[in-house]
Amino acid sequence: MKAFFSAFLTVVLAFGVLDPATAADDRASIRSLLERTWQTASAPLRVDPVSIQGDHAVAGWRQGDRGGRALLRRETNGWSVVLCSGDALLDPAFLRESGVADADALAAAVVAAERDFPAADREAFARFEGVVRMGEGHGAKARHAAMPFALPALPYASSALQPAVDARTMEIHHDKHHRAYVDNLNGKVSAFPSLATTSLEDILASVSKYDAAVRNNA
Repeated sequence: MKAFFSAFLTVVLAFGVLDPATAADDRASIRSLLERTWQTASAPLRVDPVSIQGDHAVAGWRQGDRGGRALLRRETNGWSVVLCSGDALLDPAFLRESGVADADALAAAVVAAERDFPAADREAFARFEGVVRMGEGHGAKARHAAMPFALPALPYASSALQPAVDARTMEIHHDKHHRAYVDNLNGKVSAFPSLATTSLEDILASVSKYDAAVRNNA
């Protein structure tokens, strides 16, 4: 039994599981990375919870009405984003396919961490559709900027244009239709990495060089 606990402690210390300071530093580094990558003055990013298992982590994020999860990997020089997705990052099989060694433990840790969060947060994490994998060999910004476009907040109440436009119609057009255009455009960043560092005005000025999905959603 003593030998068992000695071996267990060696493994635990190797992965930093029993080192709260290390875990806190890792979480702070992950939050800082995501905020530096995607946060803007008009679209603050909230990153929480961050679940870490060995050399991989899953972070839930919200930016206004949008949300999702990011899978990260520990590199020799810090953390990097592997991909962004929604509920796929709760699936151990998907995590294994994405290179996570202890996929079952990480998936369980994410579920446990999110259990204490409001239902609205969990719904936002699940809202991210599909999978956006970060490109390799592009610079930090191009590599991590999977969601450079954000849905702007309405500058007035949804009922402000009544009776010409009722509140429900405004909510549908802004929260669903407009959001769909933004999400669809973000979904093309992996195919056109330059979108991540190009303004909407410049995209429209040269829109003919993009495919129909970009032209229809920019």
